[in-house]
Amino acid sequence: MIKKAIRSVAGIIAALYLFFVVMLPLPVLAVAYVLINPINDILYLKIACFVQGSFIVNITFCLEKLTGIQFRMTGTRPPREPALVLSNHLTHDWVHIYSNAIRNNTLGSVRTVIKDAIKMVPGFGQAMILTKWPFVSRDFKKDEKTLHDLFSLYTRAKLPVQLWIFPEGTRMTPKKLASSQKYAEEKGYPVWKHVMLPRHRGFITALNSLNGIVKYIHETTVQYEGWTNSKGVDKIPGIGDLINTNGNYKHVLHFHMNRVSVTDIPQDDEGRQKYLQECFARKEALLEHYSKHKQFPGENLAKKLSTAELLVHVVGWFVGSIVLMFLYINIFNSIF
Repeated sequence: MIKKAIRSVAGIIAALYLFFVVMLPLPVLAVAYVLINPINDILYLKIACFVQGSFIVNITFCLEKLTGIQFRMTGTRPPREPALVLSNHLTHDWVHIYSNAIRNNTLGSVRTVIKDAIKMVPGFGQAMILTKWPFVSRDFKKDEKTLHDLFSLYTRAKLPVQLWIFPEGTRMTPKKLASSQKYAEEKGYPVWKHVMLPRHRGFITALNSLNGIVKYIHETTVQYEGWTNSKGVDKIPGIGDLINTNGNYKHVLHFHMNRVSVTDIPQDDEGRQKYLQECFARKEALLEHYSKHKQFPGENLAKKLSTAELLVHVVGWFVGSIVLMFLYINIFNSIF
């Protein structure tokens, strides 16, 4: 009971802290964009990636140090290299993305493909524009050029961009899984219990756009341990569950990675579609193993994060947010 109460308090502190510091990145990026991007776009991108990476440390610190979520990595430890990452999609899987990226030093250059409409979300959308995240419109030819032009800039800046895509196309729910299973049965595809049929068009577009930029594909499979519903049945956590953990239970982000050379992937669309099916068949097997053993096969490769190193960023953002708050107050007082 005491452990549960402590974790609940820690979760509240984490949520309040993140709410407080989230106002700082946008003005920092906006100033850097106005002053530096017109002169040197590569230098600006490096600064934007540093700001992103440093800020996301706050999220990782809150989840792994305050709320006690563990990170277990098996398979192959992802190196710091440009890569296309193929993952199953269960919920707010950015927690896996960030916990992995902080350990292979790509926290500033990790990206996911974002729907174009997200640009209009106040604050959030503008920050993603300023950190040069890839927005897509579902016009595959247009998106391919957009992605290639953007990631060519990362190559010129010598930044190891790791682009995560979710070929299932949506977060998995029981209803969506049932629909995918029905479609698979009708079309003669394998009927899976743990993943949905992947959509190949987005994968082929991403692979084409990254031609000459990435040499490896990271096949990533994720799962969550320790979250249950009111009946004690395992469930996939939502954002609230990630912040409000139960100290009486172990909460683990499971992460398994298989590294594949792009040269081993067929060059034709039919061959690439077949590869993607095989990739998700491997994910199905891993998740079936997890359902029986409560972990993916292999030893834990995740290194422990240094609290002191994380606190350097956390304290910096906290102090910076206080300064910004007083600046806003002084501006407000001078006007009114």
